[in-house]
Amino acid sequence: PDDKVGTRNKQGSAYVFGQNQGGPNNWGQVKIIRAFNGAAVDYYGNAVSVEGNTAAIAAYGFNHPLGGTDVGTVYIYEKDLGGANNWGFRTGVGAFDGAAYDYFGSALSLKDNVVAVGANKKKVGANSAQGAVYLYQKDVGGPNNWSHVDKVVASDGGANNFFGQCVSQANDFLLVGAPGNLSNRGAAYVFWHPANYYVWTQQQKFTASDAAVGDGFGTSVAMTGSHALVGAPNKATYTGAAYVFKKNGSTWSELKKLTASDGAVNDRFGTSVDLQSDYAYVSAVRASGNAGAVYVFHKDAGGLDNWGQIGKYSATGGASGDQFGYSLAVSGERMAVGAYLDDVAAKLDQGSVYMFKGEDCPDMMRPAAAAEPRGLAPAQPIQCSPNPFRDELTIETGGAQASRLTVTDAAGRTMTSVELPAGPVRFVLRTDEFRAGMYFVQVSSEAGASVVPVVLVR
Repeated sequence: PDDKVGTRNKQGSAYVFGQNQGGPNNWGQVKIIRAFNGAAVDYYGNAVSVEGNTAAIAAYGFNHPLGGTDVGTVYIYEKDLGGANNWGFRTGVGAFDGAAYDYFGSALSLKDNVVAVGANKKKVGANSAQGAVYLYQKDVGGPNNWSHVDKVVASDGGANNFFGQCVSQANDFLLVGAPGNLSNRGAAYVFWHPANYYVWTQQQKFTASDAAVGDGFGTSVAMTGSHALVGAPNKATYTGAAYVFKKNGSTWSELKKLTASDGAVNDRFGTSVDLQSDYAYVSAVRASGNAGAVYVFHKDAGGLDNWGQIGKYSATGGASGDQFGYSLAVSGERMAVGAYLDDVAAKLDQGSVYMFKGEDCPDMMRPAAAAEPRGLAPAQPIQCSPNPFRDELTIETGGAQASRLTVTDAAGRTMTSVELPAGPVRFVLRTDEFRAGMYFVQVSSEAGASVVPVVLVR
């Protein structure tokens, strides 16, 4: 967003990279996208969201000819429009009631042909910077047309709530962060719409069970159909925290507070978050000596629904001040992590993005040392060696009860499941047909379960 284009400072650009460009597994630049009507201080690219062959790119600093300064706008692009591998401009969307300093485009979420656009400084009634979120649906009003279908605000919104600071969609749900709510304690709001009827209704408001003034809960959000994750990077003197919520019927409840195993003051754990299947990803832009890090948690690590930490990822060659983790996105086996202030050669604070792929690149992904299993059955300890391993994994367990040994992959697929007798057991797992990656060894009995993450390298 700070990219200088010609003589226009901070006009902004977006860069498209493709896998296998320039060699196998190489991520090479495919295209630079810029606004056809770009101007200085547009901050084009402050937020991006991609789904399939469609990309939405925001410019919250866009000055509208009729609406004034920092109204904001969003551009929609499609792959192969205008030529193979070209990302062509399809249309732009803006607020029907846009006004100066709305910051329309402060956040974006593109999902199932719906784009949610945050305007975190939108004035609502007499409340300055209360914030709002606008929703646009593809093919409403004609093929490839993106039409405004709804605008949502918090039912109890107030001035300087910054509702729309971040947004996330999953299934029929929309999650919106409002870090300024309740004297900056923060909040997040869940909205729901019936299938094929794009009018959103507020379902619930989230707050942290241990909320304190200045936490900034709602600075970052992510959700799946069953879980939500909310970051509070200012918690405990900027040490930070993130909170997992679980859906039960039509009600969401706080399930677990996540913190870094090596968290420290000013780490800002919770700056960015993402959820993928049973994994939670949380960045701390000032961890690891101010270089930044991303922490990974698994739903059942340490016990069912325990959401235990299984990894900590950092940048190869990272340095203090890089802000690795400033932005974060996960899709399938791949994770992209932005280092907003990374120095590139002699270019100070140019910035970079690091790509990770599952555990196929163990030299790039460095899991933190596994803690002692915190399962519900301390009488059933698990010892897995070596870890990481290659062809064979030796699993040793011993307990007073018969149990079941289950090995699952990162996607939750069962690879092995066997019954174990009571007492000490030594089991050798052959992995000839397993792919490199992370797996979870679980021993469960009537007393509970213990889980240990292991890494297979090739």
